[in-house]
Amino acid sequence: MDVIACGIGPGSFTGLRIAVSVAQGLAWSREIPLQPFCSLEAQLRAAVAADLVPTSGRVLSTLDAQIGQLYWRWFEYGESHFSPMGPPQLSAADAVSFPNEPTAIIGNGIHLLDVLVGFSDIPRVGEVELCTAPMARHLAQSPESTMTLKAGDLMPRYVQDTVGWKKLTEQGSRD
Repeated sequence: MDVIACGIGPGSFTGLRIAVSVAQGLAWSREIPLQPFCSLEAQLRAAVAADLVPTSGRVLSTLDAQIGQLYWRWFEYGESHFSPMGPPQLSAADAVSFPNEPTAIIGNGIHLLDVLVGFSDIPRVGEVELCTAPMARHLAQSPESTMTLKAGDLMPRYVQDTVGWKKLTEQGSRD
């Protein structure tokens, strides 16, 4: 084993903490680097590898955040080159911004978008089609695959930064 790939989010707070902790422990014990990856891009790469989305265009990758909101990120791609069109976001469905000419929407957050007008005209690849996890070979094609970190430098990407444990100094008085 030469490198450990680790999803850093977005995703559940506990899931991200566990993934990063396990990856760091393995990396420290084996003295090998870590490769972080975005879960929304990994999902898109898996869909492209399975020929579930068009060969180029703009794709919205979604994950149900389980709180009536979704994690989302737009990507523009062509010829296996992916360009994020901004950082990962967390919002209610009606706050998702749509660029001109969306090509497809993927992920298990699709059902939350059913409230949007005109949404049914956009091709959808949902949870059933994406039931397999992204494979390492999909992640190795990412520009992030050349970025490796030392174990102590790996951090989860919390899109929803208002949830989680607070430091003692941020908790206030316990009187």
